[in-house]
Amino acid sequence: INAARIAKRLGASPLLLGFAGGGPGMQLLELLKREGLRCRFTKIREATRINVTVTNERDRQQTRLTFPGPQVSSREIRAL
Repeated sequence: INAARIAKRLGASPLLLGFAGGGPGMQLLELLKREGLRCRFTKIREATRINVTVTNERDRQQTRLTFPGPQVSSREIRAL
């Protein structure tokens, strides 16, 4: 997603592909749409993973919380 954002700023027209599910997935798609990025995400049964980065403003140290991703079925993989 970050590479697509940069490519768009440089004048390219990237197409994002992937999986999106549940509330987090729908929110992700809405945010990408607002940025004008073209997307063809395959909707999946389980929710899209959420990652969180917490930054200490005093010393700029970061803590990254990475949660497990969804199980993607064979059918969903073929649909992509």
